[in-house]
Amino acid sequence: VISGDSAKTASAAAMAAKIEGADKYIDVSDLSDAELSDKKILEYNVFGRVNPMQKRLIIRNLKKAKHTVAMTGDGVNDVLALKDADCSIAMASGSDAASSVADLVLVNSDFANMPQIVDEGRRVINNIERTASLFLVKNIFSFIMTVISLMAVAYYPLKPTQISLISCMMIGIPSFFLALEPNKNRVRGRFLTNVLYNAFPTALSAVIAVECVMIISKSFGIDYAQTSTVACVVYAFLAYMMLLKVCRPLNFAHSALFVLMGAGFVACVVLFSEFFNMCSLNIGCIMVMILVMIAAFPMHKGFEQSFEFVSGKLKRIKNKE
Repeated sequence: VISGDSAKTASAAAMAAKIEGADKYIDVSDLSDAELSDKKILEYNVFGRVNPMQKRLIIRNLKKAKHTVAMTGDGVNDVLALKDADCSIAMASGSDAASSVADLVLVNSDFANMPQIVDEGRRVINNIERTASLFLVKNIFSFIMTVISLMAVAYYPLKPTQISLISCMMIGIPSFFLALEPNKNRVRGRFLTNVLYNAFPTALSAVIAVECVMIISKSFGIDYAQTSTVACVVYAFLAYMMLLKVCRPLNFAHSALFVLMGAGFVACVVLFSEFFNMCSLNIGCIMVMILVMIAAFPMHKGFEQSFEFVSGKLKRIKNKE
């Protein structure tokens, strides 16, 4: 609580509002900017007799301490702090200046709505981050495979209908349901970084696995139709592993979705094989497919652990800075 009123009055109001640590208050009217910038000042939860410049300084110090800061206010004296906060919230009943600089304006001026707003924001961000990983796997895989095909002057291993089947069963339908479910988990890290770290291991594993299929097929003279079918199943297997990762924790709904998508893919391959350009495989092709999928599993795990190691190391370096 950062208030221009007496620190004791602000503390009493914070206690009435049941704010944790409301008894830790300080009067900052006689403090210099250097004293206000001291890390020890952040041990207090209630600040009294604060002028507009000091409000902004407190917000900046909280951000320097690696906090994500939200600021709410309704007056002109809050404008500087609102502008510097990561997320600024104004009351519609307050001044026009505060409303104009705020990221969010509470139309009914009821702060009790904030928990619902935060929960909705977390749901949207977390669910989009999770489902975006599914889409990005396909995009990264397609981009790298296209570049390799152009450079090697070789045919693209997958046909459009095969890609559509995998996109539908492993990406489109699961994303629709996963994006709508409640998710109140705290948002952590950066959106793009999290999505890339989740998607790259599966995409790279899929590229290597499909390229292995291409090399083996060329070495043993396997025709394009069977090569394409094997490549499709191998890529679908790795996309299915990514879906398993996204569906965790595996509650009843997630487990049902995971199983149904796998069953749906198999059913489409068996019942509509001609429509999706899937041909019957001989024993040699089946053996190649099984061996590549067995090898893809530890390779995928290895990439995941490598990316987690790199991510952890970068975070530690950033925290030291």
